[in-house]
Amino acid sequence: MGILGCAALQSYEVKASHARYYINTGQYSDALACFPEYNDGNKNEVLYCLERGTLLQAKGEYRMSARQFEKAAQLMRYYENKAYISASRTASQAGSLIINEQIMPYRGEDFEKVLVHALDAINYLMLGDIDNARVEIRNVYTREKELYKKHEKEIEKAHRELQGLKWEDSFIKAYPQGFNSLRKKSAYVVSVYQNAFAYYLSSFVYELNGEPDEAYIDLKNAFKAEPWSRQIGKDLVRLSRELNYYDDLELWKRRFGDVKSSGKDSIDVLVILELGLGPVKQEARIPIPLRRGGFTFASFPVYTFTPSLLKGANIIFGNNVVTTSTLMNVDATAAKDLMDMFPILFAKQVVRSYIKARATK
Repeated sequence: MGILGCAALQSYEVKASHARYYINTGQYSDALACFPEYNDGNKNEVLYCLERGTLLQAKGEYRMSARQFEKAAQLMRYYENKAYISASRTASQAGSLIINEQIMPYRGEDFEKVLVHALDAINYLMLGDIDNARVEIRNVYTREKELYKKHEKEIEKAHRELQGLKWEDSFIKAYPQGFNSLRKKSAYVVSVYQNAFAYYLSSFVYELNGEPDEAYIDLKNAFKAEPWSRQIGKDLVRLSRELNYYDDLELWKRRFGDVKSSGKDSIDVLVILELGLGPVKQEARIPIPLRRGGFTFASFPVYTFTPSLLKGANIIFGNNVVTTSTLMNVDATAAKDLMDMFPILFAKQVVRSYIKARATK
């Protein structure tokens, strides 16, 4: 996953270019120096916390990483609550609908608000602190439910405000290649609010704690969120066999093939591999149809992606070779998150354009 935070606009990409060079060459301390700690409400504070948390984790400084991730989570919730209060107080004002990411602080995307807790759970697992790892996993589930409920309300409101306007048409006309790229990538994600990586970690923690039935439940949830993952499939075969769930075992074997049973003296090792750099936001000018006829233009965020030369790794131990399997594709998840947000952003701009048009009569 590399750098976690998705840059607010391309200006941040310029600032982070040195850090990306250091990351690619394994110089994590130098990369860390590119993201100083802020205590004064800097607009990039959330991003910097996410970056620092990711880099500190890569360096093995798990307690310091946990502090950064938890600070990022607190800030994202603060901005979320602040935005809700602001919208409630000024919903009738055109100014409250202006989207300007150059001025506004980076508040985090929904998928980041979920993922940050899963990444923090890794810190506690590496510290041998199972209890706090489980706390962070519960935070994942809490945030998924909260954010999904909030998103559904926003989508319903957007559909009412759009009154049949096809937001996709405007994006396809103005940004065909980028829009199709986002749509293709997002097709591989079932839901931003179902994080397979977190479910898999939860299953792992349950197994560590001697609770295989609970582990199996979360493993099935991971499968629902990421049905293409070979590793999830292998573990479903293994665990259903161990639990004597023979009907399930036959189902998983038909889908994923059989898995050799490990010996009684075997040891399970979880290897977490993070690859690549996070997507970067750019600005695209999209036409907004006016009710009285004609168009106006507004700026919308779009992503550019940095392809990774690596797709996975082979883990070799003795005569055995195991290939890593994707549990979460950050590019695809970010694309899905943005595609889910487009109708909401578009509706806000439609309303804003309508209010401005009335004000100029």
